[in-house]
Amino acid sequence: MSILIGVLLILLALLACMTWVFYLFRDKPHLIIILLFLFVGLNKVVSTQIGIPAVLIKYFGDILVVYLFTLAIMVRLRHGKKCFVAIPMTIFALLLLTTIISFIANSGSIGAYLRCFVKIYRYFMFFFSCIIFLNRKDVEKIFSLLYGLFILDVIMSSIQYFVQGIKWDFNGGIFGIQVGGNAENNVFLSLMCIYALAMFFSNKISLVKAVSVLGGTVYVATLSELKLLYIELVFIIALVVLCYKPSKKTIGIFVSFMIVIFIAIQIMGQIYPIFKDFFSISKMIEYASDDNYGGTGRALNRLTSLPYVLENFLNTPLQKLFGLGLGYASEGTPFHNTYGFLCYDWFFDSYYVIENGLLGMALYIIFIITNICTCVVRMVRNNDDRRYYIIGITSSVMIFVYSLYDNSMMNIIAYMLFYFYAIPYIIYKDKVYEVAKKKYENSNN
Repeated sequence: MSILIGVLLILLALLACMTWVFYLFRDKPHLIIILLFLFVGLNKVVSTQIGIPAVLIKYFGDILVVYLFTLAIMVRLRHGKKCFVAIPMTIFALLLLTTIISFIANSGSIGAYLRCFVKIYRYFMFFFSCIIFLNRKDVEKIFSLLYGLFILDVIMSSIQYFVQGIKWDFNGGIFGIQVGGNAENNVFLSLMCIYALAMFFSNKISLVKAVSVLGGTVYVATLSELKLLYIELVFIIALVVLCYKPSKKTIGIFVSFMIVIFIAIQIMGQIYPIFKDFFSISKMIEYASDDNYGGTGRALNRLTSLPYVLENFLNTPLQKLFGLGLGYASEGTPFHNTYGFLCYDWFFDSYYVIENGLLGMALYIIFIITNICTCVVRMVRNNDDRRYYIIGITSSVMIFVYSLYDNSMMNIIAYMLFYFYAIPYIIYKDKVYEVAKKKYENSNN
């Protein structure tokens, strides 16, 4: 009885806190977005190292996003505030339509549908909210916040490794010390490198700050066995460099960074001897096709998961097109209880196709491609904001990579990915408003 009373008191306290947050920030939605970034960056370390039960804070971010999205819709309807995302939002609407068709065709559970809707599409809602509420100054402030989280991440990862003796993928820095905690750190570090490179090549941050981010990323990757981050970093820096004109600066940074990565790989081979020869083509293929990855004894891997799903779970043309329905394969369902041992939900693409079909996956990919195309066109027209469009292009490509590589797109770190995805639209919106304001002022003079 006393335990039940204690739980109720905690829930009431959390409800009171949420009510206070909504009241305090009712006219400052951009501060709620900043609060969400703090939650994304610190919630895991709070639960795994400080000891606050994860269940008590698990849905805090989702509540903030639903509240933000509701405000964004109200602002859009009341004030007609343009957000210049007609194409992405049209694709989003089509995605929702496919989920509804699949839900009706498969007579799905409303509860499971709503739970999975929040799990998958909360990031689209956050993307839309960021564009409505943020401006150029907010983007710069958030970069400063993320840099602060990055410094804290380096410190936490060092403490976990050298003081607490936490190694392998348990070493997650600010993302906690649970199994696979370094996966979210992988995404965060890659985004920070995208930011540092784009800003440095545009002369917006110093060499010292850029080196601190790139060097800190390689350092953390070495301590926490983020072997694939090295490959991502090579790809990221090559993509960013290609978006700028070749110069001594870009080529020099590229060559220097390649040398640093090579040295880091040798060091990681000494710390984790099992990965000493990992960076050969044969070893990487063996790793990607391992049916016992992580010692789980599962039957699926990164190469076989999607073909297996299409062949064994989606049996009719209609199922292949629309899937089995949103929420059908989520945790706790009969399907998951039967086939969960396959760990199909360890990979976003296979999980998403089961529930949304090939049409849903195609629309998801089109959503990414349209952003890349939009950024390229606007970057050509407006060289002054090139850095922001390069951030949009590179982060869009990384969203595609993570959609195929693991389940990062279903974890809360995806909020940061979709924020980076939204940056070009925020900057373009501000530019349009700035031009319109100048025209108005000139017409009145």
